[in-house]
Amino acid sequence: MSEIRSPQTNQSPIIPAIMPKDYQDFEFMAGMVRGAIDRVQIDIMDGVFTPALSWPFLKPTKGIGLHDNVKACESKIEDHLDVHFRNMQSEIEGLPFWQELDYDVDLMVENPAKAVDEWVKVGVNRVILHAREHNLNDIAVAIEVAKNVNVEVSIAVLPGHISERMMDFIFKKHLQDISGIQCMGIEEVGYQGHPLSPKVFDTIKQVFTALDTHNTEVTKSGEGVYKTLEISVDGGVNHEHARPLYDAGVDKLVVGSAIFGSDSPRQSIEFFSDILMN
Repeated sequence: MSEIRSPQTNQSPIIPAIMPKDYQDFEFMAGMVRGAIDRVQIDIMDGVFTPALSWPFLKPTKGIGLHDNVKACESKIEDHLDVHFRNMQSEIEGLPFWQELDYDVDLMVENPAKAVDEWVKVGVNRVILHAREHNLNDIAVAIEVAKNVNVEVSIAVLPGHISERMMDFIFKKHLQDISGIQCMGIEEVGYQGHPLSPKVFDTIKQVFTALDTHNTEVTKSGEGVYKTLEISVDGGVNHEHARPLYDAGVDKLVVGSAIFGSDSPRQSIEFFSDILMN
């Protein structure tokens, strides 16, 4: 593999993943890592794309199941957004500790374009869009929304072999539109505490091979744009897996339960950093 790792900055390779139940939970967890890190990820689930539901979505009105009717569900969910989130969109409030933390938002949602539009209003730096065979048209629209407001985009893919159609979508149609690929370490997104799938190493290798092929063709032909991407892994990452993933070329490790489920999130972050730096 040639050296196509994204250029390293003074940012930590560890990104804590916050999966908030409500605003108070969000604020508390962000406060636990402020000062120890400068970038966090918010995991957002609408209860439709994945069964799990997180802040800022509130539980829908009793009697309507989240999977009974997608359009009805989306309407109900939109009517039940947390007041803090609405205030952030109106710039009445800011994201917790926004002066100290940069925020990525991981959008596990049925309507990614609408979600991107909503979240850029609250000041996130990067959106992560979950690509599947069935939603590539929706992801393409969401990418355009993000481009129009100069927000960075990462594409999230499930562990294992990425289909030819998905690879064409990422590397032939939208490579110049994105700044990263997030390789999911778990099959069932929207949950923390699941073990890392070994298939993620195949995903990482496939991504680097495709990126290397693109850059080799650019070098040989003198046409096109040489590309670097931030490659991250999210889901199932713990202290045991950190070094093998980093050695596989991964730039960022997105960590949830191994940080927030520990006795000391700050010490857990330091331990991850020590593993990777030594």
